[in-house]
Order: sequence, then C-alpha cells, then structure tokens
Amino acid sequence: MARQKLPLDERAIAQLETMSGLGLTVEQMAAVLGMAKKTLERRVKDTPGAKDALEKGRALTAYNVTAKAY
Repeated sequence: MARQKLPLDERAIAQLETMSGLGLTVEQMAAVLGMAKKTLERRVKDTPGAKDALEKGRALTAYNVTAKAY
C-alpha cells in the first residue's frame, strides 16, 4: 500500500517563504524541514500556495537589496 501524500501545512509554507528570502537552496530548505529535496519539490508542486511563498520570499529579498542599493 502506498503512503498517503501529505501536503505542506501553513507553518511549513511560512518557513519556506522565510528561508527562500534568506537565500537558502531547495536542498537546504528540505534539510531544515526534515525531508529529501525531491520530496520537498513534490510537495511544493502539490500544495496550493507553496510555490507562491517561495517566489514571494525571493522577490522580497530582491526588492530589499535593490532598495538599499539606490
């Protein structure tokens, strides 16, 4: 019998946003969350809002860096 697919919960999604904003790689984020890189990639794909959180974290960091430079 196959394991049940578990989506990322709200806490994990918030952590993803923070970690991506800090510049962590997907592999590093997976380690913090206690899973393999491939598992995290699958869960991000299958969890509504997870991909958006990653993109938002990266975008906020890029904005902050740009704002300080100019």
